[in-house]
Amino acid sequence: MFSYFNRSFLVLACFIFAAAFLYKNMGGFKNVVPPLNEAGTQLGSHNVNKSATVIHSDEMSTYLNQSTAKILNVFGKPSRKDPTPFGYEWWIYGEGSESYLQIGIANNRVVTIYALGKNLKTAPFAIGSSLPHSIKVSQTPTIQAKDVQVTFELQQDDLDTRPLVQVGSNWAELYIDQFTGKLTSIRYVTPQVLIEQRPFNMEYQGVLPKAPSLTSKDWEDIDRAEEKEIWAISNVLRVRYKVQTLKWSPQAEKAAYLHSQEMDIKNYFSHDSKWQGNLTDRLKKQNINFQLAGENIAAHYEDGISATIGWLNSEEHRKNLLHPDFTELGPGVYHDYYTQDFVRPF
Repeated sequence: MFSYFNRSFLVLACFIFAAAFLYKNMGGFKNVVPPLNEAGTQLGSHNVNKSATVIHSDEMSTYLNQSTAKILNVFGKPSRKDPTPFGYEWWIYGEGSESYLQIGIANNRVVTIYALGKNLKTAPFAIGSSLPHSIKVSQTPTIQAKDVQVTFELQQDDLDTRPLVQVGSNWAELYIDQFTGKLTSIRYVTPQVLIEQRPFNMEYQGVLPKAPSLTSKDWEDIDRAEEKEIWAISNVLRVRYKVQTLKWSPQAEKAAYLHSQEMDIKNYFSHDSKWQGNLTDRLKKQNINFQLAGENIAAHYEDGISATIGWLNSEEHRKNLLHPDFTELGPGVYHDYYTQDFVRPF
């Protein structure tokens, strides 16, 4: 029996400029997602059960293992196709709307689905609503795939904000807004992909699947794709919470990307850089003149989807993500380091 520990870190600094004054608020390291505060809801603690619910009627999940021909027939051609580090390709649908959907394709079959839009058919789950009381989740779900058996160990934060539910022979990670108790989105996965992504602490027996070998060009394409996804998901969430959408800022994207890259290469995690300075310095180097700016960073999430939902579930990060006065966003991704630079230019 072997153990694997998943570590995801979030921290936020919010920089507000007015005349010559700088207001700075920096949070500390958070493991996975922060504990619930008084505004949160203890959904997980009410729904943990040794005999977890197995869902059999979720329409969206029925597309798992379907062929690309089936997907093209039902959904049409995607707006674009994004590479990932897990060997599948995201097909993107419904950008800028409550039909936003990412379908993961590998070997001409669907292996994962990310459903964010409220207009998608996900019964008995309803995006934008609380989970049905009948849904019971396990704290230690066991997954079998090929040469390995894995038992995930969900912490209380996981149970409250991203419980795992079996859907037929596959699984669904339910992303819950801890401040409203509402379901924000759903990630459907086959057992093989779930084990490859390793989103939770786990124990396993057997041989874990090896990660695909990626070139620097592969990573460049993956990073640019994840930046577009973070931007798209952030805007769907802002519309849902009745905040204006953000324009793409190429200059802020470059500042954010260089910061993510530097944190990874120089092995640190902070808004302040010994080499490039703080957020103000880094934005000025990209010729951004602004009256308001903010930054979210995260590291070691499986992808930009999880990082963005993690920011939504952290009180201070959420302020930046849903701040009504920001008008532009530059997401910067380098491997598993993520930065969002928000600005309101002069």
